[in-house]
Amino acid sequence: MGTGYEAGRSIRPVDFLLAIILGIFAGTFAGLLPGVGATVSVLILFPVLLTFDPINIIVCFVSLYSMTQYVGSVPALLLGVPGEASSLPAVIEGQKLKQQNKISDAIAYTAIGSLVGSVIVVALTLISGPLIENLAKIYRTPLQTVLIFLVLTMMFFYKENKKFTNLVLMIAGYVLGMIGIHGDLNREFLTFGNVNLYSGLPMFPVLLSLFVFPLFLKTVDTPTRNISPFKIRLSYFVTFFKHSTSSLRGTLLGFIGGFCPGMTHAFSSQLAYTTEKAISKDSLKSVISSETANNAGAFSAVLPLIILGIPISSSEALLLAILETKSFAFSLNEFIPILQKSAVALLIVNVIGIIIAWPLAKHVCKIFLINQKKLYTFLFLSLVMLNYYIGGLYYSEYYYMIVLLCFMPVGYLLRKVNTMPLIFCFIIANYSIELMWIFYQLYLM
Repeated sequence: MGTGYEAGRSIRPVDFLLAIILGIFAGTFAGLLPGVGATVSVLILFPVLLTFDPINIIVCFVSLYSMTQYVGSVPALLLGVPGEASSLPAVIEGQKLKQQNKISDAIAYTAIGSLVGSVIVVALTLISGPLIENLAKIYRTPLQTVLIFLVLTMMFFYKENKKFTNLVLMIAGYVLGMIGIHGDLNREFLTFGNVNLYSGLPMFPVLLSLFVFPLFLKTVDTPTRNISPFKIRLSYFVTFFKHSTSSLRGTLLGFIGGFCPGMTHAFSSQLAYTTEKAISKDSLKSVISSETANNAGAFSAVLPLIILGIPISSSEALLLAILETKSFAFSLNEFIPILQKSAVALLIVNVIGIIIAWPLAKHVCKIFLINQKKLYTFLFLSLVMLNYYIGGLYYSEYYYMIVLLCFMPVGYLLRKVNTMPLIFCFIIANYSIELMWIFYQLYLM
């Protein structure tokens, strides 16, 4: 794959740190509030990311993605609210841990375990980086095609919806994504002679109306709950070693589970949780293993994107679309620099993450004392204004608003289903079709 971005170009330290800090703030917010995951956060950051260097966009995303996993366990344990889908095991076991008076242990050990898991995974990936790069050189095109097929297959089996619902959503996503004139395959699809549709439907208003809007409608009624008290002791760093086996097991299973298309860290968490429950049946060890797996899976989930340029989640697909607007395409020349800068970013994120997810946990949870309906309404209206602003960048602000208003009734009708399969297929429709066409020409003709 070619790239319009100059390989090996130096990046200013100030911009690099700004990308990390922005990712940390957005990831903290995304990890705390249900429904505000990585995809919605990237949408909120959309205008800012457009001003970033491509590698700093990736650094910001990796920082955000990792931080959501750090913070997601905090409301899950203290409030019984899953900030992220991967924190559901913490919600399940949280009540038991409160009854056992072990909530302080859980908060401390999950934060420390997340740090351990992340550092191990980053270190092993850096060591094995050249090997991964060489393998990608040999199998790049076949691997890309197989992986994109696996991603689409997993979308069909996405467990939050019925299989038929997923199929309809995927087809709808592909139809919407294929609208426009596409020179590579010499086709024009559903433009009806409208010049606004020649370049396809704009991504931001489609995601806002068909993903964020129904998601917020489903999430907005989260009840206010009491924050469980907990204690902070430095001795937890020493006593953590009693549970190091569970943490290491979670690291391994989390790293493997992160590669699961469409599920990534959520599958990592569930895999580690189920395994630990089968081995120890201990609530504390199960939570430590599952939360460690979150962070390990958060990093392994972005490796297919960095190595092969293939997104395996909706947030990664959105990131890829943003990078394409910067004329950037993933290539092997960029792999090692991206990996190294992402590793440095993750080390910084882990240091700040353990502080936020442990000593400051009680304070960050105070966001739940805000009226949730007002908070989510404010968020959505802010995104609507962003939609107008982004449209203005392309001299199409009214067109962007018309698209948003046209699709919002559809989003309302879809409020009881998870529209992630639709959005994922919408974003990668042309990319996946062109990739499969190249595979067909190279290997099947």
